[in-house]
Amino acid sequence: MTGAPAIDRRALLRAGAAAAAGGLVAPGPGLAAGGGDVALLREAVRLEQRLALAFAAAVAPRRLAREWRSFAAHARNRGETLGASLRLRGGHQPPPQARGPRATPRDLLALEEQTVAFYVRALGELRDTHLILFMGSALTGHAQELVVLRQAVGRAPLGPAFEAGSANGSFH
Repeated sequence: MTGAPAIDRRALLRAGAAAAAGGLVAPGPGLAAGGGDVALLREAVRLEQRLALAFAAAVAPRRLAREWRSFAAHARNRGETLGASLRLRGGHQPPPQARGPRATPRDLLALEEQTVAFYVRALGELRDTHLILFMGSALTGHAQELVVLRQAVGRAPLGPAFEAGSANGSFH
């Protein structure tokens, strides 16, 4: 088709995340978030804040600087959306860190693996459908970032067939 706009995967994922976020603000009908959902939201906000700070302050190879700025912005946006949802459900947002260590690509990889592991676990524990949709979208974004980070540290870009992250990362 001539004249048809090209659709890229990231634009499609952003549109899906925006659609999910529209329903994220309020709890799903008949599924008011329980204490478990609020605790998971708080942890998700904390992880997104850490990622945003880590990517913003990271030692970025010149060829990856643009992607890392984009990853920091994605984490900030997810953190803000999750934070709004948390506040609406009566939760309190964790205070953001003012500063952190200058992360290396390996540090960022460890933090992304921790984040993926968290989202995989959270998807099995959440009760609210809207949160499940948004956190599923967040998981796919983090899995894509893992590919870039693995390549940055010289590892194969794809892990196991079902990415589960790693709960044993050591980034502080």
